[in-house]
Amino acid sequence: MNKAITRNDSSDMIPSASTVEKKSFCRFCTPCCGTVLQVDENDRIVDVRGDREDLFTRGYICIKGLQADATHHNDNRVLHPLKRQPDGSFKRIALDQALDEIAAKLQAVIDADGPDAVGGFRGGGAILNASSESILKWFLEALGSANSYSPFTIDQSAKMISVGRLGIWAGGRQSLETSDIRLFFGANPLVSLATNDFEMANPSKTMKEMRARGLKLIVIDPRYTETARYADVFLQPYPGEDPTIAAGLIHIILNEGWHDADFCQRYVADLAELTAAVAPFTPDYVARRAGVDADDLVRAAALFARDSKRGMASSGTGPNMAMHSNLAEHLIECLN
Repeated sequence: MNKAITRNDSSDMIPSASTVEKKSFCRFCTPCCGTVLQVDENDRIVDVRGDREDLFTRGYICIKGLQADATHHNDNRVLHPLKRQPDGSFKRIALDQALDEIAAKLQAVIDADGPDAVGGFRGGGAILNASSESILKWFLEALGSANSYSPFTIDQSAKMISVGRLGIWAGGRQSLETSDIRLFFGANPLVSLATNDFEMANPSKTMKEMRARGLKLIVIDPRYTETARYADVFLQPYPGEDPTIAAGLIHIILNEGWHDADFCQRYVADLAELTAAVAPFTPDYVARRAGVDADDLVRAAALFARDSKRGMASSGTGPNMAMHSNLAEHLIECLN
């Protein structure tokens, strides 16, 4: 999967006389890996490889990007307005007709229930289009609707809830290059390519480089993931017990005095209340409830807070799609 070459491993393919080379980028996910395309005289993609001159991705491309030709030329792509017919089939109609009919129906909804009865949803692909996200924003503003949604609304809204509760640290997240420790809750960046401020392009290479320089890693996941194979401490709890694990880690850190007391005294509010709230989450209680080893929990807390100076805890979509997701994210940010 993690290859910086073409599907047939021919990264040095010599273009034929009937093809031209064009540079682009993959639009499947957020790394936006640079690509080199061979395009024939019919403007069809005939070969895809990673762009070794791309300053960010440096030739890396995964299996998704290598399928660009099959996706781009797929017969099921919607390239024209289609109108659903009474029998459920679709009929192609002119663009002007489609816009007029959509506008009339939107106006009827607004007249009946107000502009907030109209909502916009931008899919993951929208962020990879230079204009689509802004156009949707402006369109909703013109209508007077405040309802804008995305996949983030569904799978990671708890992250925004925690920001609203706790605020944002103006110094930003700890960079991977300057981190001594990373703690992942329900995250597998080696496969997702888009998690936890981890280098998204060529994550396997990045992981090996960071581990070689001494980065420590704690992974908490019900599944033994590809990322977990690199972990110094791996906790495999029952699904949905992320808040329990986080509360247990906080309890150990505060109880042992492994937190930065001077920093907390100057900048952290309600630490006493947090200490009281997590007091019941002793290692033994967490072990029974979450199905993890109590000693491993203590090892994770020590590695994160006592033995490491710089780093962060973060999560993928896993904890956000489980029960008590708002609490999970809140406690994860409390660790930071």
